[in-house]
Amino acid sequence: MSNYPIILLAITPVLVIGLFAFLPPLKALFVSVLGGWMFLPQAHLVVQGMPDFDKAVAVSVGVMLATGIFQINRIMSLRPRLADVFLLVYCTSGVLASVTNGLGLYDGGSTALRDIITVALPYITGRLYLQKPGDLARLVVALVAAGLIYVPLCLLEVRLAPQLHKWVYGFTTNRFVHNMRFDGFRPTVFMHSGLAVGMFMSMATMLCGWLVVTRYRRSVLGIPVVLLLPVMLVTAVLVKAIGATILGLAGFGALLFDRQLRFPLAACAMIAGVPTYIGLRATGVWHGEPITTVAEQLAPDRAQSFAYRLGNEDLLADKALQQPLFGWGGWSRARVFDENGKDIAPTDGHWIILLGNRGIYGLTGYFGFLLLPPLVYLWRAGRPKGWRRSPEVAASAGLAIVVILYACDCLPNAMYNPLWLMMAGGLANVAALKRVTSAPAQVAMAGAMPGGVDTGFGAHGDRWTGAADETAWPSGGMRR
Repeated sequence: MSNYPIILLAITPVLVIGLFAFLPPLKALFVSVLGGWMFLPQAHLVVQGMPDFDKAVAVSVGVMLATGIFQINRIMSLRPRLADVFLLVYCTSGVLASVTNGLGLYDGGSTALRDIITVALPYITGRLYLQKPGDLARLVVALVAAGLIYVPLCLLEVRLAPQLHKWVYGFTTNRFVHNMRFDGFRPTVFMHSGLAVGMFMSMATMLCGWLVVTRYRRSVLGIPVVLLLPVMLVTAVLVKAIGATILGLAGFGALLFDRQLRFPLAACAMIAGVPTYIGLRATGVWHGEPITTVAEQLAPDRAQSFAYRLGNEDLLADKALQQPLFGWGGWSRARVFDENGKDIAPTDGHWIILLGNRGIYGLTGYFGFLLLPPLVYLWRAGRPKGWRRSPEVAASAGLAIVVILYACDCLPNAMYNPLWLMMAGGLANVAALKRVTSAPAQVAMAGAMPGGVDTGFGAHGDRWTGAADETAWPSGGMRR
């Protein structure tokens, strides 16, 4: 590998600061986070005593530095939210795991530092910048635009195999065999795996469909969303990430279903499903037989892979429950080895990794700060009258579903993405507001440029068209 990718990562914080110097804050944030995750190399710079300096860390550090330079008022006005308690629990779980396992404070402190940089910083970024439903709604449009930009790149790799990262940066990110699915190729573009691309494209496609339903934006990048939806849907299917496609369809169905009710029943069911799955699997009450039976009829090779994962989870859960509260700590202490020292149970799901390394304490913290904000947000904005009278609130409800789906994806996979963590922080902000000014449709459409070209960020940049502090849930919404 050449030095070019490392040099690019090293200067990324400077580039992010430059964006904040010349663009409105929300535009700079979206370009930095989305652009960095989509196009920066899958490389890392090893820094002694620090987490590896990869593209997620580079962007997060750049955003924090830019905030300190240009937006210090945002930091000064930050107030605690209930979900922050769960984030604190998660960030302290590494210290407690290290101390209780005799690994020492230095090991625990190193783990906590990594958690703060990789998990807490993206979440805090959302807390700093996504403060109103309009901010969340504009992020929805930005995500759809990002998905549209990725469409030709995904289709290129579907046809020619994953090559873009090698062409641009000189090296591949994973073994070629992992990118082959159904007699074709699964694109990776500039992300770490085809699963990450699949989740990204499925969520962007779901949000595009939700824009069609809510009519918050009629066009993205100058193209009508009703024309974008079939293109993005076909691309999301061709990415060949079955799990991500199913999650996207389930999320869109949940939005349509809850739109007809007085409370978010489908969303609450998905949220409840996460701890239910973890509890049943960790205790060995359920072994996944109905799912494997159905999978065997649809895709026998995938069913075999799924059954193999479940078997590994059973072994790992048995080991994890020997240290249930704080886990085994790091250094592969939670893994299962045979008498010859061979690892016989590879880890896949993020939940089982957390349970083994951080115990119930760390597991609760992680899923707590992910699931509490969308739950409260949807519960307060859940009545259909509120969604129909405020397209911004309706559109931003899509982000709540995205975060829930990410938590669901953490059950079979461990696909880190700081974008979803940033969304959770923004939802924690908006869910805590006492009042959000009802925004009529003509205000919500203010981002359309003359001639019907929609920038996706609103005509006022990052400014909110209503009262900044007098925030209220729209008429008809649930009040708490």
